[in-house]
Amino acid sequence: MTKPITPPSKTTRPTGKAATGAQGTSATTSPARASGRYQPGRDRRVRMKGSAEYGRRVKKPIIFNVGRDLPAAQRTRLQKKLYFTFAGVMAALVVLVFAFGWFNINVIQPNMAIVTVNGANIPQKNYRYMVAYLAQDTWNKLQAANAQVTQLTSQIASEKDSTKKAALQTQLQSAQTTVSSLQTSFSQTQIDQLAIDDLVEDQLIQQQTPQYLHSDPNAAKTLTITSAQLNQAFQDFKKAFPAGQSLSNFEKQNNMSDDNVKFALGVVLRRKAMDTYQQSLVVSPAYAVHFQRIEFDGLSQAKADLAILQKDPSQWNALAKKDSLDVNTRDNGGDMGWNIQGQQDQGLEQWLFNRNNKAGTMSGVLKEVSGTYDIVRIIAVDPNHTIDSTTLQNLKQNALSHWLTGLRNLPPTNHITTANQDMMTSPANVPQTPNLNITFPSSSGQIPGTTNP
Repeated sequence: MTKPITPPSKTTRPTGKAATGAQGTSATTSPARASGRYQPGRDRRVRMKGSAEYGRRVKKPIIFNVGRDLPAAQRTRLQKKLYFTFAGVMAALVVLVFAFGWFNINVIQPNMAIVTVNGANIPQKNYRYMVAYLAQDTWNKLQAANAQVTQLTSQIASEKDSTKKAALQTQLQSAQTTVSSLQTSFSQTQIDQLAIDDLVEDQLIQQQTPQYLHSDPNAAKTLTITSAQLNQAFQDFKKAFPAGQSLSNFEKQNNMSDDNVKFALGVVLRRKAMDTYQQSLVVSPAYAVHFQRIEFDGLSQAKADLAILQKDPSQWNALAKKDSLDVNTRDNGGDMGWNIQGQQDQGLEQWLFNRNNKAGTMSGVLKEVSGTYDIVRIIAVDPNHTIDSTTLQNLKQNALSHWLTGLRNLPPTNHITTANQDMMTSPANVPQTPNLNITFPSSSGQIPGTTNP
């Protein structure tokens, strides 16, 4: 049988010279070609990796030591990446700077302590609220007094009855005195200091109130500030604005809220409540002492005289006449008469009204709040001394001031730092209205009008 002829395979390649093409290229085919997966674009990129663009390396770094000895194309890509990264970081830093600036101005600085009372910080924002309130309150009162002066002046001019006219003249003089007093207090320096004093003393009042509430069952009736009282004070302040002005504009211009205004009003109400309570403690009859004192301007002389008196008490009158600063009493042995609490320097009263003192008891050297030094001797004690009405009234009027001065100056119970002057004078704490730089006419000249300049 004849065998069938098998055709040659399609994959059979010629060898030798037959494998060489007309251009002399190798007949050996790449695996990609052999498999039928040949991609001209991809192969070109593969070949480009060995070209000058990919193969040439740049020795110079892009920044610092980054990007050194990289192929040009890779270096370009890294350069772009670094640029965009840097731009993003810088943009983020700008945003952070503005955010911190806003946070610093609106959060950090307002909450920084402008003064500290027994460890309690009074933040700068509370000072700003107090300055703005006091300035506006003084302005409102001044405009009301001005309006009263204008009205009374008009009434006097048209009044025919001499008796009524005289009564109106008396009212006018009182109103003019009020205007003059308000003009004097209406200055940046005065209001700044008043705001600091009010805040410091309010902190003292708040710290001392619990002691009174604990020791006196009736104290709560006077010292407790109710929401009704606060709301009424707020409404009164709102109604006091002169024509053309309003509470809403005041709050907007000074970046305040109703609660900020009520904070300032709370300070005022607590002060009034404590004033009422301190006055209630001034009664007749009261515990009184009759004493003598020798007053000195220096500690060394006081100590020298004390040493003499401790050895020979009979030298008292002679030393008082020779060394005492008090010209009104030194010739009669420094006799100060009968006194109740509230009449003398708080430094003296700490010792004078100690219930353990008896007739003949002599003190050591005492330092007054005013800065002078004293040696004191008790002549007599009266637990139920009658006080005349004039003295009693004066003591009531000065009761709060006397009490607060003692708290502020007598060691060791209270520690009050010096107020930060930079914060006090910062433009951020100056109220926008009214104008605290206004110059008023003299009291003999024309009284200013009722509109805010």
